[in-house]
Amino acid sequence: MVLKSDLTVADLSQQLTSTRLSTEPHVYTRLEVGEIRIIELIADEKDKPLSCHLRHEKFDSMTSYVALSYTWGTEPADRTIRIDGKSLRITPNLEAALLEFRQEPRRSPLNNNFEDNQEPGSSSQQAAPLRIWIDAICINQADSEERNAQIKLMADIYRSASELFIWLGVESDDSSLAISLMISYAQEKVEGDNTLSKWKSKPCRDVLRKWYAACACLFEREWFYRAWIVQEYVLGGAPDTIFYCGGSQISGSELEICCKHFSQRVRTFYEWMWVPKEPNEVIESDLSFDSCKALVAGVTRWGQLGVNKDFVYGKHGKVSSLLFWLRMNRLTKATNPRDMIYCLLGLVDSSHYDQDALIIDYDASIQDIYASLVESIVLKTKKLHVLLAACNDRSTEITRTWIPDWSVPSNSWGVLGHFCGDMPSSSQYFTASGKSEANALFDKSRLTMTVTGVLCDLISLIGPVYTWEAMNSNPDTLVAFQTAYQVIWRWMCKKEIFGTEREAKESLWKAMLFCGGDNPKERTKSDLDRLGFEESFRSRYLTIGGEENKGLVMEPAEMVLLQDQEPDGRISSWFTNALLAELRQLSSSAAIILTEEGHVGKTSYIQKLKSGDLVCVMLGSDVPMALRQVDNHYEYVADIYLDGIMHGEAIQALENGQVQLQDFELH
Repeated sequence: MVLKSDLTVADLSQQLTSTRLSTEPHVYTRLEVGEIRIIELIADEKDKPLSCHLRHEKFDSMTSYVALSYTWGTEPADRTIRIDGKSLRITPNLEAALLEFRQEPRRSPLNNNFEDNQEPGSSSQQAAPLRIWIDAICINQADSEERNAQIKLMADIYRSASELFIWLGVESDDSSLAISLMISYAQEKVEGDNTLSKWKSKPCRDVLRKWYAACACLFEREWFYRAWIVQEYVLGGAPDTIFYCGGSQISGSELEICCKHFSQRVRTFYEWMWVPKEPNEVIESDLSFDSCKALVAGVTRWGQLGVNKDFVYGKHGKVSSLLFWLRMNRLTKATNPRDMIYCLLGLVDSSHYDQDALIIDYDASIQDIYASLVESIVLKTKKLHVLLAACNDRSTEITRTWIPDWSVPSNSWGVLGHFCGDMPSSSQYFTASGKSEANALFDKSRLTMTVTGVLCDLISLIGPVYTWEAMNSNPDTLVAFQTAYQVIWRWMCKKEIFGTEREAKESLWKAMLFCGGDNPKERTKSDLDRLGFEESFRSRYLTIGGEENKGLVMEPAEMVLLQDQEPDGRISSWFTNALLAELRQLSSSAAIILTEEGHVGKTSYIQKLKSGDLVCVMLGSDVPMALRQVDNHYEYVADIYLDGIMHGEAIQALENGQVQLQDFELH
């Protein structure tokens, strides 16, 4: 094919896509409404060319079929499969999967028996064709209209499959060892024998070390971090899930048993990871440092998938929202950034987003699709919580400050995301806007979003950040840390907005202790004790600075302000030892902020906030937001914690006529 030099970018992209996917015309014929395509993979020896039939079938009257979950990858589609006599280009990864599927018999879960009484590696030329659905082949990827229509059926396609095949890739990094020993362990675990206890003997320790390392490599494979797998694995044929890695196979149930064993050690792994050690040193399980990190990440990811499945099927008593899935999926990857949204739609119903507002179109710009998602969620939920995700970094594709960039990996959901009720298990602790609903307007092109709220204050001072390591190793840093908080304390005293000194100290300590993953008022005594406070640090902290620092550096007896336990067993969040230990850690990732009125708060977005930024409580937002005025419009900056406006105080002031609502046009 000759590429003309006068083609537009869109024309060139379309022509390249067609070239990549198909070498002969008319591989595809048009799908009718309610139809999907199914491949019938012709059984043959592994060294023979791939060949299949492509059938059109009515989705509501189909016979059984297998759905495939795999990674597309970035390799060029330079391999070929013959479809009813015509050629279609596919990727090497997909070719490798199909070569295995057509000639390997499959194991039944939790035993080594192979279906159809075949031995592994035996000829399967007489076997019936494998009926399988594969997105890259069953959807005409060069037809945007068809892709847009089929994307809406993806959830049902995986949900209706009789089996789910998961292709992890070709054999490498001792993957066959990892899988064979996982199968052995799972089988003996079901039979009540703890296999690993026998492997602890000295002759087996090298095998155990190698197995753990191989498992770590297995969990690092791209499949575990692909965006689409959440929907595919959660919805697809759960009891009959088979994982393939080269010629090795393991059932989902077997893999789950092994992951439970690994997860029992996750806490040990985490504790060990942060203790300085030589790179080649191993813990008692004979797991190296690098393998430890990889295994923790992989098992954690697998655990998330299991939790996701429970949420989908209502085991936690509450249907998860689209925001929940967006949050859980932020560390995954998709070749097409649009799929970061589309891959999750099958997991929720229309009660979580406005289907008419959301753009489902692969030809639409990424920014417009992400903007339509904000509108879709806000219109349906009447809340602005989706804006919390806009605090994170953005690519050059996203220029509007109120639009989260879902294509940029992040494990953050704003400073206060844990408290806004979007996680099925979370409690809606903060209620800055009371029970109000969002009042949001979007212009026709979604270039702007106008929200209504109350202007509460202005950012005046943003405190410095001192790392934990620096405060431990450098006395000068510790002095600077203390001096900075002396400045903050004196600022608060000058503003005189607190009734008593005790109230001021409590407000400051709450802000200093606040972190986005915990509520400083609800720490149990066991949580506090677990912080591992060091007496030496407390001694240095309380003695540095001399007599003039007594306004902030309280004596132990004074600092235990509310040391009596409450009826439910909780104790004050400013329990002396634990407070200082926690402060040392939290001060390395967040900074204290002060406002013109004298209120104190906290932010993790130190590089984003500036002096003069507005602190607002918007209708429909459980937490305050920082905005920046630019000419006659505003930019969204971040969510913040600010003591004194977290529990509806701004709405109460509005009802009392002390403040007024105003509109903020966000660009």
